[in-house]
Amino acid sequence: MALTAHTPLVARRYEWDLLSQYQRGLLTFEQVVHRLQNSVYQILYRSQLKQPLTGDEGQALLKQSQHYNAQHQITGLLLYSTGRFVQVLEGPEAEVRALYARIQADTRHQQVVTVGKAR
Repeated sequence: MALTAHTPLVARRYEWDLLSQYQRGLLTFEQVVHRLQNSVYQILYRSQLKQPLTGDEGQALLKQSQHYNAQHQITGLLLYSTGRFVQVLEGPEAEVRALYARIQADTRHQQVVTVGKAR
């Protein structure tokens, strides 16, 4: 299948899994479409703070982040040690990209490096 000559559309593993479940009668067509439209987008990044957080600053950032993430359907994993972050953000693609753009623009961070992206 192709949109134009020599442009194959290759299904991702997740898509193949959904099609397999549909073929076996485990999912309806509507469920497959819904899952494809609402797939989770992930970004893995690392960064360094210009100055390490104090305990109170870390707790305040955590509370603020949890509130924001809950409102925007974002989940993930955050690791922090001596001024360095490694984080996976996951959720709706537009929400994850918007949050990551905010992190990249945050003047407290330096050396924000995208390690990986996935859908």
